[in-house]
Amino acid sequence: MKNGLIIGNSHVAMISKAINLEASTYADMALDFFACPGIGPEGVVFNGSKMSAVDPELQKYLTLTQSAHEVDLNTYDFITIVACGVSIFPVVQLISATRLWDHAKDNRPLISHDCFETALNDAFINTLARKLVTSLSAHTNVPIYLICQPYPSENIQAQNRKHFTNLGKYNETAHTAAAFQAAVRNVFSDIPETQIIWQINEALQDHIYTKEAYSVGSVRLHNINQQHPTDDILHANHLYGAAILKHLKNI
Repeated sequence: MKNGLIIGNSHVAMISKAINLEASTYADMALDFFACPGIGPEGVVFNGSKMSAVDPELQKYLTLTQSAHEVDLNTYDFITIVACGVSIFPVVQLISATRLWDHAKDNRPLISHDCFETALNDAFINTLARKLVTSLSAHTNVPIYLICQPYPSENIQAQNRKHFTNLGKYNETAHTAAAFQAAVRNVFSDIPETQIIWQINEALQDHIYTKEAYSVGSVRLHNINQQHPTDDILHANHLYGAAILKHLKNI
C-alpha cells in the first residue's frame, strides 16, 4: 500500500474524480487530501512533522470535504502539491506582450533576456507552491512532487482571448512552453527533494493547451458530481487525473 498526501486547490478535483470512478484501480493507494479552492491552503502551521490548518475558512472547507485538519507528514510515502500558482498563465501574458530581440520581428516592445528571466522567476518565487515546498522540505524527508497546473483547454482558442491569440499570431507557443519549464525549474532547483510533474504528454495540444478530451467534464472540488460550466477552460477532467495517478503509482 502506497500512502500519499495531496495538497492543492480546485485542480485536485481531477484526482478525486478519477479515484471515484475507478476505485478498484487505485486500491493499492491510500490518499489523504488537504485542499481548498482559490490559490490553495494558505493558513497552515508546522510543528515538527505535523502540518495543521489554523485558518478558519480552511478548516471549514476541510470539514466540508471530510479531510483532516492536521496531518503527520512522516506517515506518507510521497506528498504532492497540485498547482497552487504554478501555472503557464504568467508566461503567456509576458510573451504575448513583449519579444526578445532574437525572436520574430513585430511591434511588441523589446525585452532583454535578463529582464525576461527575472520577471518569470518573480512570478513563481512568490507562489504558494514555492512557500509550501520550502516549508514541507524543512519538516520532512518524504519525497515531494509538484504537479504543475494543467494547461488551459484548447477550447480557449475559440474564446478569442488576446494573450493566447497573440501567441498563435506570433508563432510563440513552443517558446512559451519552454520558458515556463525553464522558469519553474530555476525557482525550485534549490530544493532537491522536489520533483516536477509537467503537463501530461497525451493531453498536450500545440505545446501550451490541454486537449479537449482531457478538459471537458471537469468537476468541482467540493462536489465531484457537479461539473464546471461547459465554457470552463481552466480545469482538467478525470482522464487527466487518472494519468497523474498512474504516474504516482509508478514512482
